[in-house]
Amino acid sequence: MPQWMIDLLDRSGAVTAIVTVVGTAIVSPLLIFLGKVLFRASPPPPPVAHDVRDLPDHPLLVSAKVHLQDEEVAILVALKAQLDRIEHDLDRIHGRIDLLMRK
Repeated sequence: MPQWMIDLLDRSGAVTAIVTVVGTAIVSPLLIFLGKVLFRASPPPPPVAHDVRDLPDHPLLVSAKVHLQDEEVAILVALKAQLDRIEHDLDRIHGRIDLLMRK
C-alpha cells in the first residue's frame, strides 16, 4: 500500500469524506431503485359516481329527479323532431327516385 494512502486513511475526516461519497454514489441510487420497484404506486381509484335515479326517494332529491327527467324528456322530444325530419326527407327522396325510375 502506498504511503499517501496510509496517511489518508489515518485522518478520520478523510475517511468520513470517502465513506460519505461512496455511500452517496452507490447506496442512495440503490435505495431509490429498490423503493421504486418495491413500492410502485398505483393510480388513485376514480371517484365513485352515483346516478340520481338510483338514489332512494328523499324529499330533497325529488326535485333533482324531476329536473333530470325534464331534461331527458326535452332531449327525447328534440331527437323525435330530428327523426321525423329525417323520415320526411327520406320519403321525399324515395318519391323522387320512384319518379326517375318511371321515366
